[in-house]
Amino acid sequence: MRNILSLAVLLVAAPAFAGVTNVQAVLAEGAGIPAGFVSNDILIDFEGNLRGQQMIVALSQGTMYQDAFGSNTAPTAALIPAFPAVAFDSFVTVGGATASSSQATLVVGGAPNLPGDSTDLLFDTTGANIAWAPGTGVNVPNGTGYLTARLTLSDDAVGEVWYFGSTSGTDDPLVAAPGGNFPVGLIQGGAVTFIPEPATAMLAGLALVGFVARRR
Repeated sequence: MRNILSLAVLLVAAPAFAGVTNVQAVLAEGAGIPAGFVSNDILIDFEGNLRGQQMIVALSQGTMYQDAFGSNTAPTAALIPAFPAVAFDSFVTVGGATASSSQATLVVGGAPNLPGDSTDLLFDTTGANIAWAPGTGVNVPNGTGYLTARLTLSDDAVGEVWYFGSTSGTDDPLVAAPGGNFPVGLIQGGAVTFIPEPATAMLAGLALVGFVARRR
């Protein structure tokens, strides 16, 4: 049991990689979510100044919501009282759910560091292939649970979300894609789920082992 606890301490003390260290999806909530859709906030943890990010939303079924008053970046807050669904448009961002709460966001094209190597921008009801970064001269240091995208998908949507994130001062970006260093985001019924990284899953298993040992 002592060896198991020692291993757990080592796993906690040694992160898998520097830079962007985690990506997760949580369900967004609000009265403006269009009927028949599920809204997902994509959140990241990172160390250093946030730099380029890339995402592919590959749907084998269903659609990605595109509001008539929205764009591929965070919506204008003044529109939301009159058009609540625009708050749940699909978009990429640098930290905020509205244009005023987000840092300046520069969309630069497609996602060249993800499978397919495409630099062609795609962001419509069929899915996404997009790269973005903080605007020129904008520094965003260290973040936890930092909003990087909102994806509102039909409740029959099936597919995958691939993500690439980098920060200054690191040569080890997070790549949540086939062949990458982090699990792919799975879409089922419109909800996005990133499978926990192996160290996290192992810690959960160790906690269970410890609980069983105490019960005995």
